[in-house]
Amino acid sequence: MNFSFPLLKKDVILNCLIQIKIIDKNFDIDKMENNNFENLIEKTIEYYSGKSINSLIRSLFIIKTIKNPEYYELSIKFLSIFKNIKYLTTIAGFFSFTLYNYLDINLKTIHIILSGFINLAKFKEESKRYLKKFFRINDLLKMQIFLRFRNLLSLTNLSNFQISQKKKRLKCYKTIIYRTVTYKYIMNTKNRDLNILNKYKKRKINIKKDNLKIKKKNFSRINSFFSKICLYYPGKSEIKLIFMYFYIVSIYLNNNKLIIDNLKLLSIVIHKILDFSSISKLKHLDFSISNHHKKSFKFRIKPLNKEKILEEFKNKNSIFSKLYYLGIYSRFLSKNPN
Repeated sequence: MNFSFPLLKKDVILNCLIQIKIIDKNFDIDKMENNNFENLIEKTIEYYSGKSINSLIRSLFIIKTIKNPEYYELSIKFLSIFKNIKYLTTIAGFFSFTLYNYLDINLKTIHIILSGFINLAKFKEESKRYLKKFFRINDLLKMQIFLRFRNLLSLTNLSNFQISQKKKRLKCYKTIIYRTVTYKYIMNTKNRDLNILNKYKKRKINIKKDNLKIKKKNFSRINSFFSKICLYYPGKSEIKLIFMYFYIVSIYLNNNKLIIDNLKLLSIVIHKILDFSSISKLKHLDFSISNHHKKSFKFRIKPLNKEKILEEFKNKNSIFSKLYYLGIYSRFLSKNPN
């Protein structure tokens, strides 16, 4: 027989089997029968496998599917036990164990098998001590791996959170930059509009100044014309009223051309009121009008009753009376008492 383990003495075998609780103290190897050997083998198999012998015999369920299962139950159980013994003896180092050895069992074979099992049991117990140490180390390593994995997961979550915060800040920065640029554009536009508005205001002020100069100039021209009329016809209050009307109308309309046209009409009305027989005296007057306008003077003399024109001033619905009652004439007289 070929085996790779030392043979143990019977006392050592019995003590070891008693320690692992496979046999009791009254067990005698020399008086062992086949039935006792089978029970010993089954307990040994259960010790090494950690399972019951019935759970190891996986082929027993086949018996329920065939006819007359009582014929096959013992043989299937026998072959299953042999298979497990063969597996254990191979692990223990008894490589030449065969079915013939199991059928023709003897004390020598039992001594070899039990020595192999005891050596395997010792190896198992010694291995347990080392394995427990390695199991503890393994558990510690697993715990460290778990902690590192959890820390890595926390760092990953923190990194993702920081990335999201950076994206949000970047978005906020872009919004701030956009608003800043927009605000600068609006302020530039506002300043430009303010400059344009100031230019228009200055232009409006200049236009008002120019209009005031034109009004003063027109007033001086009309005043000169009025003074020359009064030199020829002093004490004529009707002329003052007519002059006042045309002066107010000219200023209200604020149009130089209309002022000149009103001067033309004024000369015609004055001529009609005073019933000039000729226009020779008017020709001596200087109207302060350009030569271009002087050439366009045309007097159409028609008879007109002076009393009718004076009635227009007395009529409350006429333009002369409305202007008079508004007080414009009084303000004019206060500035020009003569």
